Amino acid sequence: MAPPLHADAALARRLEHVNALTLADYAHGCARLLPDSGSEVLDLAGGKACFTRPDLPLNRAAGLAMAGPVTPAELDRLEAFYRYHGVPAVVEACPLAHPSLYEGLGARGYRVRHFLQVAFHPLGAALDALPPPPAGLEVSLVGEAERETWVRTLARGFGEREEDAALSFVDLTIGHIASTTPRVRLYLARHGGEVVAGAGLRLHEGIATLFGAATRVGYRRLGAQTALIHARLRDAQALGCELALVATAPEGGSLANEARAGFRVAYTRVLMEGALTGKS
Repeated sequence: MAPPLHADAALARRLEHVNALTLADYAHGCARLLPDSGSEVLDLAGGKACFTRPDLPLNRAAGLAMAGPVTPAELDRLEAFYRYHGVPAVVEACPLAHPSLYEGLGARGYRVRHFLQVAFHPLGAALDALPPPPAGLEVSLVGEAERETWVRTLARGFGEREEDAALSFVDLTIGHIASTTPRVRLYLARHGGEVVAGAGLRLHEGIATLFGAATRVGYRRLGAQTALIHARLRDAQALGCELALVATAPEGGSLANEARAGFRVAYTRVLMEGALTGKS
């Protein structure tokens, strides 16, 4: 068994930079999809603070203090930005960020809201050992004609609902935003010809980010997610990417599938939230 791999400061800076650019892509995508949303991106402390709209879970800052200290004035700008938009400030903080980030957020009363396991997969090694999909399961790239199918497949998987009327606005909106951002490839898995799962791949600066994996409730445990991981890794390597990246909630089961495919946890990202003190 290969020894665990962990990110050093240089690699963490690359991974967090790509994460910040991804959030910015979502904000820009929201502005295109919903012109009245007020979506906005603020460059701050080497990272990005992003706002989409109040009811979407995409309002957060990422990549802060990865190249040096964050100043009180920059944290003031962060809080003013989110206060203006009427939502709490949320920061995705990397444990390899400059300590001033945690000191500053702690002094302002920020609390831990959530954790994300950030894992990566070096793509220099051959991926021939990855097995093919199980019998009856196939993975394909999504063309323009199937984009809406992809959005609804993910909304069904995340929301654990099948009826169109029961699909949530949030899940559908995030899917539409994600499906139209730059440098994205979309995938569907079919079992016996039926669409059962979907996932995405975002390419940026030699890093391929796996995102959006979801399986419809009645089709789980068929191997669809593993097949989607393998397909995306192979494509990322063929497209010249050096690394694959994924961020996973520790309470879910996805990390086990990713580990079996060769991912190693780099670090645990902490989501810290401040208090909303009123709109300025």
